[in-house]
Amino acid sequence: MWKLGLKDKCKLVPQSVRDAISALEPFIGGTGYMLEVLHQLNLIDKHRNLLQFGYVVAGVTLVIPDRAEDNSSLHRADMNIVTSFCDVPETAGQTVLQILGRICDQVDAAVRVIQAA
Repeated sequence: MWKLGLKDKCKLVPQSVRDAISALEPFIGGTGYMLEVLHQLNLIDKHRNLLQFGYVVAGVTLVIPDRAEDNSSLHRADMNIVTSFCDVPETAGQTVLQILGRICDQVDAAVRVIQAA
């Protein structure tokens, strides 16, 4: 089904380029699935202000040294928050930075493959 869509939408694209795109497997379940994730993120209603994000507190560190030089207590709290896209189920459990990094890597690989075709 995916290859039929490629053939229909890319009629004027040379067969060697279509073959290169197919080899990337840019579909959910394929090795280049992050290209499909990019496509799904692009299809999301552009009239909304933001994509839906999920936030999870991944860890909290609280440091309380005995006393500062001026005899006051020192307190420091560090909190790690993991953010992820909620609109695309295939990105579950991955942070936004991980997702964007993988998308960049796969787009770079796709450009190289297509240029070489």
